Amino acid sequence: MILRNIEFDLKYQKNHQYIEMVQQEQGLSYDEAIKLDYENHWKEKRHLFKKMTRCMTSMIEQNMGKIQTKDCWKLIFSCENRPEKSSVINLLGAYEIPFMFDDEMFMAATNYERKKLIIDAILCWVQNPPNELDFDLSSIGDACKKIIQKNYEYSFIWGKSIKKKHREVQIEIIHDVEHAKLFMILLENNKILFKKFIVETEPHEIVYNNYLGTLEWTGDSSVALVTTDGKRIQIDYSKELLLANRIK
Repeated sequence: MILRNIEFDLKYQKNHQYIEMVQQEQGLSYDEAIKLDYENHWKEKRHLFKKMTRCMTSMIEQNMGKIQTKDCWKLIFSCENRPEKSSVINLLGAYEIPFMFDDEMFMAATNYERKKLIIDAILCWVQNPPNELDFDLSSIGDACKKIIQKNYEYSFIWGKSIKKKHREVQIEIIHDVEHAKLFMILLENNKILFKKFIVETEPHEIVYNNYLGTLEWTGDSSVALVTTDGKRIQIDYSKELLLANRIK
């Protein structure tokens, strides 16, 4: 099996005072009070944390190459300040790993510092991984070092560029901590003529992949990005070039 995914998750921390209060005031069972506590105080925080850490975990995936494992396709780093358990749980090939990480420090940091906190934590972990992980993790460490060399900047060209004669159109994705941005790039003889902002989304590929259906020519000087649900984002680059030349 190939390790394909890495994810940071935020382990649920019970608000015992709130749980006790709603049990008394609303007559709820303990399990019902826990569910209410999670919905009101943890669910949104957890989802935000997962999205904001996705920038670096996705970049690690893109740089770590193929890692052969016996039965693991995903590593889930279950983050908490002081993990109570140390054993790894195998959830049908997704390994949940207790992981010491200060989420409050992360949320209070700048975006650059947030990226650094994630990569530093993974690099430290790779040096002393749990015994349950019986496969080579050095490629993850190497990926982290590449990310440092790139100054934690994650951008890439979507794989479906289109060409017409000596011109080429590409979609660039810049994946940051708080958002992802898509740009359309026109090249002529491998030289960039212009770069056009298309859309800003939440920082997760599940969201921005919705915009990445097909890229197609709609005329001699016009291109459309067709989303997965069939919506068309059309750019007439002859007008864009004329505007760019006027600005110059």
